[in-house]
Amino acid sequence: MSEIKKQGKQLYYLSVLTLVLTFCMIVLGGVVKNTGSSMACPDWPTCNGSLMPEMVGAVAIEHSHRILGTVLGILACLMVLVGVRARKKEPLLHYSTLLALGLVIAQGILGGLTVLNKISAFYSSLHLGLSHLFFATVLFIAFKSCATSCEQKSKDPIFPPKLITLAKIACALVFVQICLGGIIRHFGAGPACGLGWQAAFLCQELDTGVRTLWPHNGPGQLHMLHRLNGYFVMFALIGLTIPLLKFARINKLPSLRRLLIAIHATVFIQVTIGLHVVSTYISAVIVTLHLAFGLLLWALVLSVFFRLNKKYMNEGAQCCA
Repeated sequence: MSEIKKQGKQLYYLSVLTLVLTFCMIVLGGVVKNTGSSMACPDWPTCNGSLMPEMVGAVAIEHSHRILGTVLGILACLMVLVGVRARKKEPLLHYSTLLALGLVIAQGILGGLTVLNKISAFYSSLHLGLSHLFFATVLFIAFKSCATSCEQKSKDPIFPPKLITLAKIACALVFVQICLGGIIRHFGAGPACGLGWQAAFLCQELDTGVRTLWPHNGPGQLHMLHRLNGYFVMFALIGLTIPLLKFARINKLPSLRRLLIAIHATVFIQVTIGLHVVSTYISAVIVTLHLAFGLLLWALVLSVFFRLNKKYMNEGAQCCA
């Protein structure tokens, strides 16, 4: 095995571990918010004046989130150390590891600012958006390093630029929807359209009780923007992926077809869970599930986009899908 393939394999294993822990980190961040544990550690970087407080109750939830963030920082440093050895033959891989390290450092700073500003809605929303960008960067590193270390040559055809553009639009739509959801949650607009099944489809004006598609108050409008955009994203993803499905079927690309079908199933489940968030009076479990499936959908659309971009993935794109 050549040196570059060996480094690619090492980076692949590191990035997959980082990816799994990042998924857990983001979901755990949702648990912190949804269980009201955000101010269990009112100081930073210590927790109640200690680097290792007694791990019970809300403190255990909040401080576990911080510990996992530290682990991710260490893993990001290790990825940079491996990536720097491949910088001559795979400069994009090297720069991606540097970006991941920069993002995780920024995440740590934002986390501290969030606490020091008494759970600022602005910093919390920015923290969520940046976490998904870090996740995307690590996923790219996983794909790229796998393609670098792959022994077999890709049998993928050249994907038309139009299909790559469709995948790019799908990624943008999902990311915007995720950010909207985070803004609603952190700015307290979750119950702005009422709660229960009677408010699951139309927005209930809190002052008059009238149900409408577009309320008069700002928080209600923000809430409905997220809902309506959710339906738009669902139909848009289905529409955008139909040409990709057809291309995958004609060119006999079963792994790509599985990814696309998983997107269809996940976006439908995500919209259904979204309705249950309102109907269950913003249940902490359902809201956390909503976050987890949103992150899964983000991973799937990114995977399709990376799979289609052979110019980034080298000749091993197919074996990494």
